[in-house]
Amino acid sequence: MRVWLVDDSEADLYLMRRSVSRACPTAQISTFSTVAEAISKWREQPPDCLFLDINLGVESGFELVDAIDDAPERAPTVNIAISGVALPADSKERLRTARVPWQVRVKPLREEHVATVLEQAGFLPQG
Repeated sequence: MRVWLVDDSEADLYLMRRSVSRACPTAQISTFSTVAEAISKWREQPPDCLFLDINLGVESGFELVDAIDDAPERAPTVNIAISGVALPADSKERLRTARVPWQVRVKPLREEHVATVLEQAGFLPQG
């Protein structure tokens, strides 16, 4: 399973990587600190699971949301939008009405949250 973590914070990338690797030790984890990097790689080979920080400093994670929406056949199986703060209503609505389903989580992502998401997607055995 290919898992992508997109966040401009090295500390958050470290914590997410640790949570994902503990929940699924066999995951192939790639990290990106910019949306441009992630979009470029996504066009080559999309991940199975994407954790995307919506508020990437000067960038907006919605650029990647829009790219995925424009080619839903290449969408990851699981898309999780994350943010250090609760998202405003208009951002939540934009994710809710996207062509590709998104889950929304507030940082920090804990191992049990990651495991639950991966179990629900069928990447991990239930239990």
